[in-house]
Amino acid sequence: GLLAEARPQGVLVSSDSNPEEVGLVAAAASLHIPTVFVSHAYTTPVSPPLDFALSILEGEAAVAAHARKGPVRGSVFLSGVAGPSRPMDASRLRRSEPVIGIFAPKVVVWSGLRAIIEDCRERFHAREIVIRWHPSSLGKPRLAALLEDVSGIVETPASATLLEVAERCDWVIADSGSNVNLEVLKLGIPTVAVRELGTLDEGQVDQYGFVGNGVLFPPVTTVRDLSVEDAVGFYSTGWAARFRRYDASYLRDGEAVSNGLASAIRAILEGRLPARTDVALV
Repeated sequence: GLLAEARPQGVLVSSDSNPEEVGLVAAAASLHIPTVFVSHAYTTPVSPPLDFALSILEGEAAVAAHARKGPVRGSVFLSGVAGPSRPMDASRLRRSEPVIGIFAPKVVVWSGLRAIIEDCRERFHAREIVIRWHPSSLGKPRLAALLEDVSGIVETPASATLLEVAERCDWVIADSGSNVNLEVLKLGIPTVAVRELGTLDEGQVDQYGFVGNGVLFPPVTTVRDLSVEDAVGFYSTGWAARFRRYDASYLRDGEAVSNGLASAIRAILEGRLPARTDVALV
């Protein structure tokens, strides 16, 4: 097949469970071609044990999650979550008339979204509400049909990056089972998880362990239930150390991380299988 003809030095995939990528990895293994896995999301109930020459993961929490599926084979490099990182500014939650972001999940509970918007307006007197629809939304956004008053609400275009949208916001509302929390928190912007925004059942509310491992403030049922001072305290005390379990690169030198990753990949492609390699503390 293609691999036999091309004989690449290595094969890289971003899923350990999609049929196409599982097939590609199996074909590479049969030809003794090194395989590299780069994580783009946390493990799910259908994720198999990791079995790659090199697995590029976000942090210790990801290693532990994969290890619960079975032995982690091959080398591991902790590269962290992509993007710039900044110290957490929990005081953003105290701002009057804030700009509040709503980062919608793939499947939206429309009545819940309406209630969240009303609470943002009535309790927090939001100056602006910025909505980022999920890139893979199931169902077309129907805000105009949901609300009589859409003033002060901005729907960002699909072309806008998460960084561009997040930086418009004082703080962000997201689904508790969404990786978007990590990307926003890495920017030093607090996130608040609201149960009524998505369709996760009780067993899935903390499917990635963000709450249990202390990097996401416990989900509230409605925005009006949010205790601002409790959330500020949560994101202020010892939070950076907790967050590093999920993002090994948090507040560390990006060039050092990139160089370390490049060295780990070169070692794999050259047949030198390194031991477990973590991001150096810098």
